[in-house]
Amino acid sequence: MKTKSPQISFFSSFLFLFIIAMAMVSCERPFSEEIATGEPTGEGEAHLRMSAITSSELSFSSIMSPRHSASAVASACSRITFAVYKDGERVAVTNQDVDDSNFGSCDMVLPKGTYRIVVVGHNGAGSATTTEVEKITFKNNKMTDTFWCTSTVNLSDDTDVSLNMKRVVAMFRLKVTDNIPANVAEMKFYYTGGSSTLSGVTGFGSVNSKQTEVRTVEEDMHTGGAEFEIYTIPHEQDDVLNITVTALDAEGKTVKETVFSDVAVTVNKIRQYEGEFFSESAEEGRGKVLVTVDDEWGGTDTEAF
Repeated sequence: MKTKSPQISFFSSFLFLFIIAMAMVSCERPFSEEIATGEPTGEGEAHLRMSAITSSELSFSSIMSPRHSASAVASACSRITFAVYKDGERVAVTNQDVDDSNFGSCDMVLPKGTYRIVVVGHNGAGSATTTEVEKITFKNNKMTDTFWCTSTVNLSDDTDVSLNMKRVVAMFRLKVTDNIPANVAEMKFYYTGGSSTLSGVTGFGSVNSKQTEVRTVEEDMHTGGAEFEIYTIPHEQDDVLNITVTALDAEGKTVKETVFSDVAVTVNKIRQYEGEFFSESAEEGRGKVLVTVDDEWGGTDTEAF
């Protein structure tokens, strides 16, 4: 009686497992998340053509201009993501950067049905992670000026959708009016109360984040008038931050540290604290508020400290 060769038995087992693995992969999703442009393969598919626009980055006078168009997106953000969800699951995504020829527009061919579209524009180092619609994150959790829009579409035929993104972040700006000591190399901002994770459904922050940003002190900043800006996504239109600002020397040692408590921030507005940070008490004189207009945001609230 002949026995099977060990080599043949091993090959047969390997081939069987390979076929099973390929079948599982092919059944994982009904269609690819990375959708290429092309033509529908049958009556059950259609084009979904999306164009992102935004007016948040323009001055108030520019918004009224007839020249306002989707091309303005490039002046607001350097990266944009178009994500499409069905029943809460992401089924298609396209990431673009500002060097792409079609930046701000996207053409997908999808099975006909009802979808949620989420578009996110920002200025970070990498594309936004949009796997979970309620928890959109950014590379290293670093926040920049960020824009968002969502829309529901019933794709029953070729469809064109215009997505008007709006700013979802608030900015805190520290303006240091006194001279920064020569040994200060960095300014570290540690803050809580906001979020670095975006809900693609509401446009607000969806987690309670502990954010840290470090800003290099350039040579010309030592003579006064230095400005440092940080961003967060509020959990609602108005939110409150607690911010610890630490001046560090080249070895990472603390030169001066000040805590700003209960800092009120608002979506699409800049909260600016201005004063002598390196004086004996940076907290003295806080409470004086001056509201001024900022053409590129919804306004700047300036508070002396």
